[in-house]
This record gives sequence, C-alpha cells and structure tokens, in this order.
Amino acid sequence: MTVLEEYPDEGVKNNVFGTLTIAEASIEYEADEFVLISTDKAVNPTSVMGIAKRIAEMLMQDFNYRGVTKFIAVRFGNVLGSRGSVIPLFNERIKRGGPVVVRDPEAERYFMSISEAVLLVLQAGAISEGG
Repeated sequence: MTVLEEYPDEGVKNNVFGTLTIAEASIEYEADEFVLISTDKAVNPTSVMGIAKRIAEMLMQDFNYRGVTKFIAVRFGNVLGSRGSVIPLFNERIKRGGPVVVRDPEAERYFMSISEAVLLVLQAGAISEGG
C-alpha cells in the first residue's frame, strides 16, 4: 500500500490544495510559468494519487485563463530510479524466478531517466502555450 492510499487526506492536501495555493500565488505575483509534475495515473484514475493528480491537472487548465501565468502539466510514467518506478518490482519478480507479467500483449512500457524527466519539465516551461 502506498503512503497516499494509507493517508488519502495527506495526498489531497498536497496534490490538490498545495497546487491550488501555489497556483493562486503564481497569479498574484505574475509568474511566467507554472509546471505541474503529474503522473500517468491521472488518466482514468483508480487510486487516490491518480484522482488527486487529475484534479491538480484540471486546476492547471482552469487557472491558465486567469492571468498572465502559463499553467502547464507534464505526465510521467516510468522514471528510472524514482520512487514508484515499476523497475524494482520487475527486478524482484525476476530474482524470485519470474514471471514478469504484462497483462495486455499490446502494452508497451516507456522509460526515461531522471535527467530526461528534468529536461522534459524545462522544455515544457519553455515551449508550452499553457493549458
């Protein structure tokens, strides 16, 4: 069980109300860009984290039309070496003799390094039109 599933109120406070607070400050102080780091779990969310991140993304869409600040969201899937990465799970299953199961034979997993994820955030802030 993840921390957010164990303490859902903390996940909502951080991901929803924290985003709201910083978004309001961004408008007030006319920040150039606000880049929200979201997750692929925000697509059709089935967990507290996914739901909270989806709400944060919706806040970005709404705030984008309130002032000069460009509000942007980036979604990460599998960032190698990050907390929540699927790689440690795969490694553990391989150590136990397998199997590593992919539920859908058409499914593809894409991975990026932490430095690639950082570059994505910087590029999003530089080239995005917001929204």
